[in-house]
Amino acid sequence: PAELEPAGDEGDAGHQAAARMLDGMRDFCASSTATAAPIVRESAIPVCEAVLAHGEVARAIQARDPETAHRLMRAQIEGFQSEILSASCPG
Repeated sequence: PAELEPAGDEGDAGHQAAARMLDGMRDFCASSTATAAPIVRESAIPVCEAVLAHGEVARAIQARDPETAHRLMRAQIEGFQSEILSASCPG
């Protein structure tokens, strides 16, 4: 559906660049014996895929209901900040 597509040329270009980056990361993991390959495969790629998917979902919500999108974004930022503080202040 159109609401799931990146907005405008900039969104299309950004989405395409992100897809190319992920393809490059997957190629690296498939062909490399470097120590970093398993880390990229098990951690970096899933995080990048999640970020890309989040952007697509956020655009879909924004297209349908900008006010809800803003509230969700604010809640996610606050939750992320809380997680970072918890991780940085053990005990």
